[in-house]
Amino acid sequence: YPQAMAAARRRQSDLLTAAVEAQGGRVFKEVGDELCCSFEDPLRALHAAVTGQVSLAGEPWPQELLPFGVRMGLHIGRPFIDKTAFDGREEYGGPPVNRVARTMSCAHPGQIVVSQTLEDIARPLLPPEIALCDLGEYSFKGLPIPSMSFNLDTLIWQLSFPLSTRRRFDVTEVGSAPA
Repeated sequence: YPQAMAAARRRQSDLLTAAVEAQGGRVFKEVGDELCCSFEDPLRALHAAVTGQVSLAGEPWPQELLPFGVRMGLHIGRPFIDKTAFDGREEYGGPPVNRVARTMSCAHPGQIVVSQTLEDIARPLLPPEIALCDLGEYSFKGLPIPSMSFNLDTLIWQLSFPLSTRRRFDVTEVGSAPA
């Protein structure tokens, strides 16, 4: 089913790019089926993530690709911006980019995981239909200090991700999360 996967990959990119751009963000890099995006406003990033997941969940994916879902990680910080990338595009790097990659790595397909740094800023500003649920403390590969991670839930889009299947190869749980 390589043709089905290629078409699904293009459709996924279109849906997620539309969600990002509708919230004033921009996709600055695509690597395989992964999109790297930036936003000026963290709440707009949260809304784009929810809109993207809802759009993907409502899409009639080919049966051979089900279940179909993407992992999302959100973090806030100022990356280094290199304007001399080989293709002329801006290249982002540094600790915030590493942190968001690690945050995404602990998500399941269909899940949005938010870093502690973003949670601290966003929680007081969230509308009532969006909740951040504590996933516990994690030690991430290459990052010396463990940090909390949070699952983003909304009234229109809620999925359950059990603790026993949340672990990934480069994430080590060092705390506990509510069941």
